[in-house]
Amino acid sequence: MCIQSLKGKKGARLGDTIGASVKEAMPNGKVKKGKVVYGLVVRAAMQRGRCDGSESILPKAEY
Repeated sequence: MCIQSLKGKKGARLGDTIGASVKEAMPNGKVKKGKVVYGLVVRAAMQRGRCDGSESILPKAEY
């Protein structure tokens, strides 16, 4: 779930960096549920760039 856009705007668009909370995680993974991570938005549900329903990736160092 998107917590905030790091550009200081209300929403995030493609290519923006966001701070997000992990909602689901694999049992043996390095990233745990509830952890705050930074990611890059690669797919947006709406063209306006809202945080709900979008997809992001984590930098390789995170996982």
